[in-house]
Amino acid sequence: MSVTKTARIARSARAMDSCLDEAADDYADRFPTFLPEVNVVDVIRARLVCSSGTQMKTFLKKIDDGYQTEIDGQKIKLNVARVKNKFSSKDSDPSRFRNVLLNLQLYCNEHFHFVELQVHHKMILEYNDAALMQE
Repeated sequence: MSVTKTARIARSARAMDSCLDEAADDYADRFPTFLPEVNVVDVIRARLVCSSGTQMKTFLKKIDDGYQTEIDGQKIKLNVARVKNKFSSKDSDPSRFRNVLLNLQLYCNEHFHFVELQVHHKMILEYNDAALMQE
């Protein structure tokens, strides 16, 4: 799998206070015997912006099969844990913003962590960004 010039990835790590707030608000009561912070699955988040629906479908099919590589002698593997297809009415939210959210298990040797990958169509993302600027 490779990211072409027409797709770009923007990386970010969420601010600690944002993660702590989410953990306290969403998970503290649900899992009282565990630290609520371990349930926050999007501490590491990336955005993949595709230039076409075809490019989105191609990427989603490839990542669904899993992805493996090696970096500096360490085996890296990505597996899909959950998909939220916000193009589907079942998973859409009130804003009607369309994208696909993937929760992935990122394995490095024997260790793993959950990460979030947001897959966007370039035109929809640009429209959304322009609409937000006008508010």
